[in-house]
Order: sequence, then C-alpha cells, then structure tokens
Amino acid sequence: MTFNFNDVGIFWINCSTNIKRAEHMKLILNKYFPYNKIYHVEAVMYSPKYHGVTMAHMVAILQGIASKRPFLILEDDVTVDVTKLDTKMLENEILKMEKKPEAVYLGLSTWGTNSNKQKELLKGRNESAMEFEGKILMSKGARCLDIGNRNLVRVDDMYGAHAILYLSNDYGKKTIQYCVHAIEVNRPHDVFLPKLLKNELVVGLRSPWFYQLASIGGQEKATKLNLNYLKIIEPKSFSK
Repeated sequence: MTFNFNDVGIFWINCSTNIKRAEHMKLILNKYFPYNKIYHVEAVMYSPKYHGVTMAHMVAILQGIASKRPFLILEDDVTVDVTKLDTKMLENEILKMEKKPEAVYLGLSTWGTNSNKQKELLKGRNESAMEFEGKILMSKGARCLDIGNRNLVRVDDMYGAHAILYLSNDYGKKTIQYCVHAIEVNRPHDVFLPKLLKNELVVGLRSPWFYQLASIGGQEKATKLNLNYLKIIEPKSFSK
C-alpha cells in the first residue's frame, strides 16, 4: 500500500457570495497545499440550513469518489494550525498501520452523543478533553480511543465534519446513506456519524491540523484541540 498526501484531492464547500470565507480558503489552500488538486464545491442554500450543509457534503463526497483518489472535504470556516501540519508524519502513520483506516479526521470536535456515564465523569471539570481507562472523553460528548500511537487516536463518537480525509470510497458511500437518512428524519447529518464510527476504522490526529475559526463564524472553542498530555481521571474518582 502506498499513500502520498500530495495525491489527495481537496474539496472545499463554500457559498461563492461569501467572499470573506472564499478568500480565506483560497489563501490557506494555495499557501499550505500547493501540490494538491483543489476543487470548490458550491454550498447549497436551503431551509433548514443544516439540510443545505448535508446536501453540499453529499455533492462533495460524490465528486471525491469520482476523482478516483483519496479526498479531503473541508468546510469554509476552517483554518490551518501550521504548528501541527505534518503531511510526512501522516503518510508514515497510515503506511505502517496493519489495517488501513477508512478515513482520518484532520479536524476534531468536542461534540458527540455524550453518554450519562461520560457526563458524570466530566461533571465540574474545565478541561476540553480528559482520559479515562484508555478512552479520551470530550466535554461536549465526543469520545476517542487510545490506540497506543503518539500521533493518532481512534475516533469512536464525534459530531462535526469540517475536515475529514476519505481514504475509502466505501466509507464515502456509507456516509451518503446517513446523509439521506438525516434529511428523511429532519436532522443534521453529522449527529448520525457516530453510528458509522462504531463499525468502521476511523482515526484522528492527536494534534489536528484544522480547526474552525471564530473570527469568520466557526466553532473554534469546540474544535481547537490537542489530545496530547491529557489529564487522567482515576477510576477511584468515579463511583458507579
């Protein structure tokens, strides 16, 4: 198996009338990803807004599949943390994995389904993420699993789709199925992604390259994360 990040097609979703975000995306993509093929995907303006987001992601995924190469989908409120950007590291980590992941989250979020146990564990704590018995628990319900890798974690439960690298067309097709379901039941599609994560090998960066930028309306507080050097919740501190 070979993997070269320069072969990744980058699809960025944006309403072309939102010139501020469009210029921002063009700047960071041209500066930090000069060797990748870049594709603009027009946002779908629809009410409710989250259906438009879902529809635009479906278009982006279909275009990615048609490109016949690994593809990265970015929402237009992301920015790059240049201190963490390391394409060679990602290439090496993917190549040495015994089983190739279906996708890689290059941006993470603290939002997830938030089990009752997780709520109790994190109650009264200020940290965005903490570790408990090999699980990385996020303040808004997301969860990752420690796989003994200094650069990667397994993504187990997470909303948000602002920076996902698709390595498998099958994963893209399964994501589209959840997008369709989300429209049928009138929900944002990312709240169904944890169902997909349970059954597929999806990893994420401990130090994500992308986060959503507050100055252009992104959820920076929930997405500017670093999963290294986490505080550990001792089992004795949680009474079952």
